[in-house]
Amino acid sequence: MHQKIDQNKERVLLIICSLIFILASFRTGTSGDDAVDYFVPAYVALVQKLSLLLVGALMLVSIFINLSRTDRSGDIGIPVGLVCYFVFQLIIVLTDFLYKSDLQDFFVRVGFIILTFFYFFYVLRSLPLYSSVNKGVLVYFFYGAIVFVAINVFLALYPGANVVWKGRLFGVTAHPNFLGMCTAIAWIVSFALFMEGKTLKIKMFFLIAMLLSIYGSILTGSRTSLLSGTIGVTFISSYTMKNSSFKPVFVLGTLIFGLFLYANLTLSSLDFAGRGNTREGTWGSMLEQASELPLFGYGKVGATTNAFLFSIVATGIFGTIFFFRSLLELIRLFFAKLPQYNNMIVNLFRGLAVFFLISSTFEGYLLDSVSMPVFTYWLLLTYVKF
Repeated sequence: MHQKIDQNKERVLLIICSLIFILASFRTGTSGDDAVDYFVPAYVALVQKLSLLLVGALMLVSIFINLSRTDRSGDIGIPVGLVCYFVFQLIIVLTDFLYKSDLQDFFVRVGFIILTFFYFFYVLRSLPLYSSVNKGVLVYFFYGAIVFVAINVFLALYPGANVVWKGRLFGVTAHPNFLGMCTAIAWIVSFALFMEGKTLKIKMFFLIAMLLSIYGSILTGSRTSLLSGTIGVTFISSYTMKNSSFKPVFVLGTLIFGLFLYANLTLSSLDFAGRGNTREGTWGSMLEQASELPLFGYGKVGATTNAFLFSIVATGIFGTIFFFRSLLELIRLFFAKLPQYNNMIVNLFRGLAVFFLISSTFEGYLLDSVSMPVFTYWLLLTYVKF
């Protein structure tokens, strides 16, 4: 009887996991007031407004449900990368508070970060990561990611919404590049699960999911998502494929395909009118600020187009140490083994690690508190323990 109750609780927790990843990247508004034609159905707008509250509530419910489980996994050690990233997030909030002195905002953000840490450290770590193509955190995380992508693609085609501005899909997020990161993650995870599928039916399901994610990336016009998604898939295939004669052909073909998509999206066709290549200017300003090597940083101000430089500007050398220590755990994936996981999981981790290393060079989303990409980073650090 108790076993069945615990199984039901586990299933509920996995479903909540999917919902959290679906809701994490819903945002109100768009990138600016110029997007005057942006509109979504009223029920979508309501979810955008309530998304952060819903995510926090779902995490809290998960923690309480997990307290009553008797089949929680035992201690599997402390994931160093997860703890370091948690400290880094706290430093961001503390630095912002020192400059803005908004006590209410400080307590709310600290509370949310602590809640997020306990959700991943206490709840998700106690759940099976992957049991089969229809069970485990990895699978339900995929469900959340692909449903989120499907929602955005649907809204792009739905006549009752206008979520495309100047040729780029904003969807329910605040920026097309931000949405692009979500589609690339879904693309990479779909490919890994496709490679793991044993039957034609299962493989077709994940193949369709991958194609939908690629289509979503193309709609966003995010070159970073196309680049990081392609290279992430390439790394997974290079580790997974056993046919030594076909592997180089497939890897080369994938890279050429990604390069074709990347090159076909030009600055003149994608960047907003009169904006030009903003990264050239923002990287310069960020590099100038970062080169001063501030000890404690200036908070989340200015440009956000490079997570590595942004971390130095925002938190200073002290905070950046914790950020780069978390990244080091991902880099170790390519030099050390994780015997507790099968090859598919390890290869997926490597694909996602490559995604984060590449995309963080062009985007600063890893300093966000709530989003699907940030939660994917939390998820990866939760299970990567050497």
